[in-house]
Amino acid sequence: MSRQKLIGLLILGILIISGDYFFGHNAKWYQEPVFKITTIKEEKMTDTEFNQQLEGHLLNQSQQALTIAHRYYYSEADSVKLHVGDTVFLDKQLHQVSQVKRDQQVFRLLSAFLCVLYLFSSRQFGKNMAIITLNTLVFLLIAKGYTQVGNFSLVGAMMLYSLISVGLTTAFLSQNHRQRLAIILSTIGGTFFAWGIALWVLKVTHHAGLRYEDIGIVTRPYRSIYYSSLLIGTLGATTDIAVTIVSTITEVLAQQPKANTKTLYNVSRNVGQNILGPMTNVLFFVCLSEVIPLSLLYLENGWTYQNTFSSLLSLELCRALTGGLGIALTIPLSVLVGSRLLRGDNS
Repeated sequence: MSRQKLIGLLILGILIISGDYFFGHNAKWYQEPVFKITTIKEEKMTDTEFNQQLEGHLLNQSQQALTIAHRYYYSEADSVKLHVGDTVFLDKQLHQVSQVKRDQQVFRLLSAFLCVLYLFSSRQFGKNMAIITLNTLVFLLIAKGYTQVGNFSLVGAMMLYSLISVGLTTAFLSQNHRQRLAIILSTIGGTFFAWGIALWVLKVTHHAGLRYEDIGIVTRPYRSIYYSSLLIGTLGATTDIAVTIVSTITEVLAQQPKANTKTLYNVSRNVGQNILGPMTNVLFFVCLSEVIPLSLLYLENGWTYQNTFSSLLSLELCRALTGGLGIALTIPLSVLVGSRLLRGDNS
């Protein structure tokens, strides 16, 4: 390991330790009462219901010692079993637990991700972090603007975010304007073409078979929210494909400057064929993983397999199919656009 990499790892370690200490001692930054559990007495009420008597102290108010009654169920579907050492938020009356304080755990998970990212891509670590940070900030700004402007379309906001996100990502990934243009055209073309086909199919079939119950409780129009999720999910998949294929074409040209368009087309097409299956499977299992907990809960409560999966998988399956369609469309588009733009062939 090089000296520069060791220094960077040391700095990252110091930042992680400092951040972990901050999130472990930041109770005063919250307006809600923060309660640290020191002792728990548990009583079993039924086979599935338990009462906990929590003893501890407040971290951000003058009243210190406190005893709280807490009830949870065996499934922990809408409740949680608490343990000694947990930090929780209480309601304003200090009568019950409102939710568990998890910011420190989330930071530790993020820290593990950053360490792995730095170890395997230390040279690109700064660029990767800049891309993630800027995309997150842009998303938060657009989301905040949407919530404050009532008559603004959510779908329009996500379309705007998609364009900005692709532009920011390619700006950091490449300094070659032809390469950036190839990635942008391939990503946007594949994303919006697949998304448009999905919306057209949904309109023609009148959304038959889709179960919107799990998102129907939101205060905004649920179909707009689902359309937006289709767009963002497809964008993530197509961006990865476009970057991979265009980077492959760039590498081939670096090693064989005289390679013709047909050679570039064949090489990049082979790469696309090799990654089509794995990427589609990854996308499907990512969507599937979101419904596994609820599926198990439904099945344990006597639901049939048909009712369970038709209720929970319809939206996720449509999302996975749209993303898979985006991948399938982006591969030939990236091959065609990349091989011509990077080779400089305008025929």
